[in-house]
Amino acid sequence: MPRDASAVAASSARPVYLQLPPWFGNAAEAPVRICGKVVGAQPGMTVRLAIDVPDPGVWSGREVAVADDGTFDFGSMPAGRYLLLAFGTQPMSRVTPIDTTRGNGGNAELIVDACHPVHGWFWKTSDRDSRDAIPAAGVGVELSGWILGTTDATGAYHVCVPELRDEAKLRVPGFADPPAGYRADLQGRYLLWPEHLSVGIVHRADGSPALNVGVQPIWQTGDMDHRGCRPASVVVTTDAAGRFVYNGATPLCGFRVLRGATMHDARYDLLRFELPQIVTLPAAGSERHLFDEPTDSKNWRPGSQRSMSSSDAEVALRRMR
Repeated sequence: MPRDASAVAASSARPVYLQLPPWFGNAAEAPVRICGKVVGAQPGMTVRLAIDVPDPGVWSGREVAVADDGTFDFGSMPAGRYLLLAFGTQPMSRVTPIDTTRGNGGNAELIVDACHPVHGWFWKTSDRDSRDAIPAAGVGVELSGWILGTTDATGAYHVCVPELRDEAKLRVPGFADPPAGYRADLQGRYLLWPEHLSVGIVHRADGSPALNVGVQPIWQTGDMDHRGCRPASVVVTTDAAGRFVYNGATPLCGFRVLRGATMHDARYDLLRFELPQIVTLPAAGSERHLFDEPTDSKNWRPGSQRSMSSSDAEVALRRMR
């Protein structure tokens, strides 16, 4: 959504780290300098910095030019997990994760190599049935929060990715994760599924609203007797009332709440399926990890993200009535 000039001016006047999601990083640690070198750098190359979360596109990221000697420097950033990518006209590095809470932000090394051209099709559905899919024309194709290109009138994309396996990580912002087993149709076209918004509320241990925490839905991938759970590729942010919106089209195991360096898992309340889900956080130090292992960047896949707004909540509540 375009921002007005005053909003842009106010944003550019603030330190970059203030534009990060409020739940990102470890505020208890001092900021860490992120810098390093691009091996095989060519003139005019740039390094992109993103955050290593389910949807890196939640933050616009930063870019700096590579110096003549191949070095780059983003200065001090809040301690947390980030992604680095060096790119030029064609050659680029692989998407490289760094965790500055472990002190490795100051010696990052990015190795440039030829990128890999890939092509395919994105089609979108009007509901949960793939039989009515139509081409998704003119949409951005994203990798780790970075728009690589756009689709044509037939929904086709032609982009260059750092590694061939990155094609499976391509996403289109604004759509929900597909249900398990429905990533592509019989023609090999990748399917984009609409969101069906539902509302949840996060309370702190004392009952007050939990403002600016991240909430990651955990999807159910099996039946109730032998169900498996996997994190969605989206994190939403609670508003001043502790509310968040999420895609309720797929059965859920529960929710994972992110606050700084900690996370807490809560199961989906089946008795409230027609009411807003309520997650009550425990006191610090009593967090539970119920779904698989604690969220790890190696298993995260970037996807579409949206933050909570009052209008979102009202729309979702009307749909639920």
